[in-house]
Amino acid sequence: MLLDDQGALGRYIAESRNRLRLTQKEVAEKVNRAESTIANWETGHQKVPSEMLPALAQALGVSPVRLYELAGILAELPGSEIIKLLDGLPQEEIDRVERMLRAYLEKT
Repeated sequence: MLLDDQGALGRYIAESRNRLRLTQKEVAEKVNRAESTIANWETGHQKVPSEMLPALAQALGVSPVRLYELAGILAELPGSEIIKLLDGLPQEEIDRVERMLRAYLEKT
């Protein structure tokens, strides 16, 4: 049974994997899952567990925020608008924003 909400995410996973010229087996090894699981994710026959998205993003060299967005769960994350704004920024900029937010929250 094809999961409609997983179609875009599955296509993106496949496209990202192919762009890197990785096999499903190679991605499966990187995320500690079976090759058949990766195939099922790509075809939308199996839902990608949300806890797997960060590891999958790292294995594919893509933004975890993009995977959360395609999975339809980005809006459910606390601070999702902040997450979108920080996506793609260099780590030093993210650290600077985090320090600013901490200082602000300590004042309130």
